[in-house]
Amino acid sequence: MSATPPPADPVSPPPAPAGGVQPVPTASKAPKARLALVRSLWHTVVGAAIGLPLVAAFLVWGVLHTELGTRSLLPLLPLIPGVQITVEQPQGPLLGSKFGAHKLRVVWHSGQAFVEIMDFEWQGA
Repeated sequence: MSATPPPADPVSPPPAPAGGVQPVPTASKAPKARLALVRSLWHTVVGAAIGLPLVAAFLVWGVLHTELGTRSLLPLLPLIPGVQITVEQPQGPLLGSKFGAHKLRVVWHSGQAFVEIMDFEWQGA
């Protein structure tokens, strides 16, 4: 019969190598690395969730303070559900001191109700 060595005790540490230096366990680094990755991803998601809407709001605000920006965004008004707004011949920035249009038309209730204003002029602060 051959003699088999007794099974190693799972609680006791492995024997030290010949130089007497204990190896550094790498298993404890994995949870720390995972935690760092989760924190990094969380900061990215929160930063994007807060930063992107703020940047978009500032861009829209800045664009609406110029006549060219107002003219480029007015065609998007029909995309508002339930209300159709059309502006013909806009003049000036929408958020400026003076905005006008040859005709402003607002339609709602599936086209059954509308308001049409000719030579519309808006003066702000």
